[in-house]
Amino acid sequence: MSRPNIDNEKEYLIDKYPWLNKCTVAMLPENMALVDFAKKIGATYLVRGVRSTEDYSYEEKMRAINKSLDFTVNTIYIPTDSDISSTMVRTCKQFGHRWSALVPSEVYEVFDDD
Repeated sequence: MSRPNIDNEKEYLIDKYPWLNKCTVAMLPENMALVDFAKKIGATYLVRGVRSTEDYSYEEKMRAINKSLDFTVNTIYIPTDSDISSTMVRTCKQFGHRWSALVPSEVYEVFDDD
């Protein structure tokens, strides 16, 4: 199954994960730990995408640390269908390499500086 475009991404995810309809999505400030931000906004669930067993292993360690800092915060993993990380995309963009093929066209249009 192909990934939906950004216009119907929310509907796709809500169909697949009905509990998301009751969620609020917030962007993490760069100067705050995720578990602290979750506590600040009253979030009790963190949704994390995992691409591989390496990602899962890393996320499990982070889950354990977050749980030790605040036992009310739970982590949910959603498997992704891409091996490309946002760090890889940012690095390509930073060094002037072609990155348009690495993201949906709608994302490229928003973040393209040219």
